[in-house]
Amino acid sequence: MEFRVLKYFLMTARLGSMTKAAQSLHITQPTLSRQIAELEEETGVHLFERGNRRLVLTEEGHLLRRRAEEMMELMEKTEEELSSSEKKLRGCIMVGGGELMVTERFASLIFAFQKQHPFVRFNYFTGTTDEIDERMNHGLIDAAILVCPFDTEAFDYIPVGPDARWGVYLRTDDVLASKDHIQPSDLHGRALILPSRKKLKKEIISWLGEEFQSMTVPMTENLGGNAGLFVEASGFCAVSSEGAVPMYDEKKLKFIPLYPEHRIQTAIAWKRNVPRTSAVKAFLRFCKEALTDRSS
Repeated sequence: MEFRVLKYFLMTARLGSMTKAAQSLHITQPTLSRQIAELEEETGVHLFERGNRRLVLTEEGHLLRRRAEEMMELMEKTEEELSSSEKKLRGCIMVGGGELMVTERFASLIFAFQKQHPFVRFNYFTGTTDEIDERMNHGLIDAAILVCPFDTEAFDYIPVGPDARWGVYLRTDDVLASKDHIQPSDLHGRALILPSRKKLKKEIISWLGEEFQSMTVPMTENLGGNAGLFVEASGFCAVSSEGAVPMYDEKKLKFIPLYPEHRIQTAIAWKRNVPRTSAVKAFLRFCKEALTDRSS
């Protein structure tokens, strides 16, 4: 079983199409089909169910994919370890994320990696998940913190916490400031500042339920940083995630979590099937190993 053929198999499994995989691998489709057929003959099992629109892995195909990915990762790691004795990792890794509580954890991974590889630099882009998604699709960001939901078909990812609570940012002189939590009925008739990202806005409106009909939304925002300033100036309530309004003055603003509790989930994500520098590969592997160790 050759590594070259395993690479062909993995690309076909990821893209679900002989045509797309052949194009990505820069070989002809008949050549790829023959290699996959020979691999199935060698293993003695069918690896794909051939449907009308997409190739789907069989149970045996899923097993081979897991093992092949482990083998490829080990091979890449071995090659990098062998080469590192002769040259040190260098270059710039483009990373990004929103104004999130989990950013502190991502930063700790970045700086821990830099301690091991001091010649690697990082450039951090702050934006919404949709903005970062677009930049990653154009190859402008190597890895980033994304807020779920996002396109898991387009990205590989590893969950990273803590999962931040949704809540309301309001002024300390607001009539709701003494509450320990906020229920939908507490916001009856209030003016709200909501996230402009459609998926998150939809989640919040769903949580508010029928009470939303009594509310107004005079403003939306794409990052939480300015939301605190808008709340302070207007007296509106901003519904956002814990940590989205960084370093606010607790004498002027207060964060109160929602009840029933609602949380956002985040992940470190990177684009599938794109070429990467040795530094980026090493950083992604470092993140996976660090987060796996912490979760175990």
